[in-house]
Amino acid sequence: MNIVHSYINPGLKGWRKKGARIHYLKKGDVDISIIFIKSKKRTKNLFLISTGFHLEETSGPIFILDSKRIYPSLKKLHERMNIVLIPVINQIGLKFDEKGPDKYLRYNEKGINYNSNWGSNREKCIEVSLLEKYVLSLFAKYNIIFVFSLHEDSTEFGKGYLWMNKIVKDKRLEIQEKLKKRIPENILGMRNRIGLRKGFVENGIAIVNSKDDSFENFTSEILGIPTLLSEAPFGLSLSQRIFFHRASLNSIPL
Repeated sequence: MNIVHSYINPGLKGWRKKGARIHYLKKGDVDISIIFIKSKKRTKNLFLISTGFHLEETSGPIFILDSKRIYPSLKKLHERMNIVLIPVINQIGLKFDEKGPDKYLRYNEKGINYNSNWGSNREKCIEVSLLEKYVLSLFAKYNIIFVFSLHEDSTEFGKGYLWMNKIVKDKRLEIQEKLKKRIPENILGMRNRIGLRKGFVENGIAIVNSKDDSFENFTSEILGIPTLLSEAPFGLSLSQRIFFHRASLNSIPL
């Protein structure tokens, strides 16, 4: 069983105590939890956070499910906008140890990656189909002003970086400068360009305007929403990886 599994029910309970509404996207054995935090003011603005695509990357789900840990970073946003949290997208990976093979943690039973084929007509994971429809329903009803996504870099041990699409240059640079003040210099960096298409590396720590078939490309290039992906440093401790995500979140200029 994946360690993330043990955080789900206590985490949802904690969010309910804070007044969040919990609902589910269900189909067959798939049961995706959605945390909706209604704004303290009347508004259509919405901030979307997603994680749990690949379940060897445990820091994102554990951080999102810990309301006491993440809420201080969301408190000011909550006063001005609605917040939706998607803590665990990949449901099959919950059955397997986080240290197991990638084929059990990143792919479904047909070998389809949980962060592939978003916004396309190609075959995709059931969870992806359900969440595409859900995000489109949010897009129709609310003004999604920003998307924040949490992953862990698995190509460079101990290095964390950012992935940015549809974020204007001055805001990108502001995010980068804030992150540099919060994260040790030896942890920030992006040398490996595997999978980088049509984008470029900015200031050595951010991939900008890359194109692929990911969730982040779906929200930014197809829906046009500014999107920031936090790639926490794979290989470091859980607390260090969560610290990176918190620093990324706190660097968003909203």
